[in-house]
Amino acid sequence: MPGRSSWRRRSTSRNGSVRTNPPSVLNPETQDVAAALTLFGAEIRSAVAFKSGALRLVFDTGMHLNSPADPSFEAWQVAGPQGWRFVSLPGGELAVWSTGADEPSTG
Repeated sequence: MPGRSSWRRRSTSRNGSVRTNPPSVLNPETQDVAAALTLFGAEIRSAVAFKSGALRLVFDTGMHLNSPADPSFEAWQVAGPQGWRFVSLPGGELAVWSTGADEPSTG
């Protein structure tokens, strides 16, 4: 399913336990994605690109956005500082390169 992502909010109670709401799965091709508007303007606190091609973003609001790799499409791409680029390749590989590199490397 191209473009499929999930997000969840984590909250910590006074006693330190963590509660996680069930994730909401977003399919832009088949449903309203208004729930993701809560991420608009939020600051990314953590970003992890996995060798499997999955991406996890954690926002200052406590929301998490997870995007798995797709077997047929580039699921996501991120441009980072100093010309770095990260792309989830079809089939679940991760390509990483900078503007100074000739060809991307895959993980």
